[in-house]
Amino acid sequence: MKKLGLAPLVLLIGSAWGLSVLADDVVGVLPAVEVVGVSPVASINIPVNQYPGNIQVLRENDIESLKSSSFSELLSRTATSVNLNEIQGNPFQLDLNYRGQRLSSVLGAAQGISAYLDGVRINEAFGDVISWDMLPESAISTITLVPGSNPMYGMNTLAGALVMTTKNGITHEGGEFEVSGGSFGRIRTDVGMGKKLADGYHLYVAATGFREDGWREKSDSKLANAFIKYGRETEKTNWDFSFTTGAGDLKGNGLLPRDQYLTAYRNGYTFSDITKTTAQQLAFNFAHKLSNEEKVSLVTWVRHAKRSGSTGDVNGAYLDNCLTGPAYLCSSGGVNSAVINKNEAQYYTLGLTTQWDKKIEAHKVYAGATLQYTKSRYQSWESNDFDFVGKTANLADVTGYTPLSDHQGKTIQSALFVGDVFTPQSGTLFNGGLRFDYTKVRNDLSNDGAAAESETFSYRKLNPSVGLSQQLTKSTGFFANWSQGMRVPSAFELGCANDQVPCRVPTGLQSDPYLKPIISQTTEIGFRLNPNDNTRVTLTGFYNLNKDDVAFIRALSSPNGNAGYFSNIGETLRRGVELAGRYKRSTWELGASYTYLKATYQSDFNLPSLQDAGGTGKDYVQVTPGTRIAGLPEHFFKLAGLYRVTPQWRVGADIQIFGSQVVAGNETKNATGSYADQASGKDKLAGYGILNFNTNYEIQRGLNTFIRVNNVFDKRYASYAQLGYNMFPSNSVITTGPPDGSVFYAPGAPRSIYAGVRYEWQ
Repeated sequence: MKKLGLAPLVLLIGSAWGLSVLADDVVGVLPAVEVVGVSPVASINIPVNQYPGNIQVLRENDIESLKSSSFSELLSRTATSVNLNEIQGNPFQLDLNYRGQRLSSVLGAAQGISAYLDGVRINEAFGDVISWDMLPESAISTITLVPGSNPMYGMNTLAGALVMTTKNGITHEGGEFEVSGGSFGRIRTDVGMGKKLADGYHLYVAATGFREDGWREKSDSKLANAFIKYGRETEKTNWDFSFTTGAGDLKGNGLLPRDQYLTAYRNGYTFSDITKTTAQQLAFNFAHKLSNEEKVSLVTWVRHAKRSGSTGDVNGAYLDNCLTGPAYLCSSGGVNSAVINKNEAQYYTLGLTTQWDKKIEAHKVYAGATLQYTKSRYQSWESNDFDFVGKTANLADVTGYTPLSDHQGKTIQSALFVGDVFTPQSGTLFNGGLRFDYTKVRNDLSNDGAAAESETFSYRKLNPSVGLSQQLTKSTGFFANWSQGMRVPSAFELGCANDQVPCRVPTGLQSDPYLKPIISQTTEIGFRLNPNDNTRVTLTGFYNLNKDDVAFIRALSSPNGNAGYFSNIGETLRRGVELAGRYKRSTWELGASYTYLKATYQSDFNLPSLQDAGGTGKDYVQVTPGTRIAGLPEHFFKLAGLYRVTPQWRVGADIQIFGSQVVAGNETKNATGSYADQASGKDKLAGYGILNFNTNYEIQRGLNTFIRVNNVFDKRYASYAQLGYNMFPSNSVITTGPPDGSVFYAPGAPRSIYAGVRYEWQ
């Protein structure tokens, strides 16, 4: 039986050797020569097949053909070594993990991936989060996932960088209009128009509108964003201005206790969890050829973003009384059991990156500088003098809010960098670089209306990178690289670093101890095989070590895991193997990828768990070197196929399979005791697989209809799990304790069906 059980997996992995690399021309025509930049200011480009790393590129036809709900979902379906944690249950609030490190919209989540839009770093300075809902998706032409701790991509590039470029009126002259809708009341509209103007001028505009009722209880959301680019291209000089703006009103549900996960999959736990976002960004890109071999480039930007949130939750004092009060009696049968936390954050950022590059015989040398200044303000309030109505902490019952924190911060980031791309002979490429970063963070923190306290932290580091790409034979190539990047603890983390005064993310902050910077080192070795024009295979091994990593340590008194503090926890290690390939014929295509990921802690420390975990009276589990990191599967497998029934009709499908994960709060898988023993399923979160289907029919040239079915077999699955206390065992707050320990799950979306029409014109 064991052999039979392994056979399908062996067959699927084996098929990857002769099939296709996802996120690399699964759909569409492979261009003769494709290039990628070696820095965010893409003034020096090299061919993709000569890049010294397993770089992945999604082009416009890939983006359009798969019709995903959001870019994070698109990357999960297509890119090697990417998985999602659907903790909020909202398509625009997903945690994207690449090689075991995160890019998230959730304030307080440790960020290990940098994000760029046309050379502008769009990780928000306060927490380094990304606002997925503010991305102008309909205006983006290319998505590149750059692997490794490449210092040329600046802060937070620990596992890699997500680099996006937008369309313009020259490359995309004409227009496109798309409208779609379907399950759970979803309606989406995208429009884009480009125009070549006289004397090299060009104009492009795009907009997106989205709304849905949501598949979980009380999870309706809406957003709108717009993009405009105006510029000019001449023989020697290119420049453009771009403006991005957007507003989002998103609702998420968070995690769900086991009893409801099994019986009422679409429920929420407590209500309401609301995030409202607005953003505006003005950017200027400039490039000028001093000669055929020499060029200067510049990117400058100003960005303003505002994010406000409101979360209904269990009052921490009420939970404490349920756990430790006389005879485990909760206070007055539910009185003052609810709490609403409100917060608001605003950021103003000014930035500039300039770069010079020159071709000197076999060398392409470049040098540049980056300067960014951010001013931020974060405020939070709390109201806890009312009860739950069902599971809702009702805003109408609030009589007033108590100020918790008022943070005003200033962050200055500056860097100098230099690099060289050396091609001594055909088929051989060396790439190296050095970047010196200096960051200064100043916080003025006030809590509970008290006088403000000030704290200042400074960080500086020189980070190198080296890489080699070598063509071994006509059909075989080798690449290797070593790189060192860094992440400076954000102003948010620095304001919540005292283990004696835990804060409720994202609310209370206080003057706290210094946190060390996270230094990330990545070694990557791989092979590319192109036995013929139809086949491409990549085999990669990677080893990524984070030194002085920072984690959010959850506090005992938070059933949803959002109270605690940030701390340096020593080293964490992520190592693995990637195997990907593609095979393409005139009427059909297949693509597959497999990843083995081992993500572990490498130090001794304690992670909070349920009370009396291990039966010792302690409220933590003891982590030792080799303990797996929660939320990350060890095995990833993705398979995609496309068949052209007729020249006008195309059908496709993709499968995603993820292995089991460790449950947060039980990373050692030996938590026992009066609470943990009740948490059935606590040892691990089971793996899962889902199938998606899509079809497209061209009615006439430029007019297409499409249908997409996600999770075809309506598979019930969860992408993340952690231990907690179930305060709503019967859909109403518990009035006599103690509460049961429970596994809390992040349920994945059920089957959904969407259809739409797309029209393109020249």
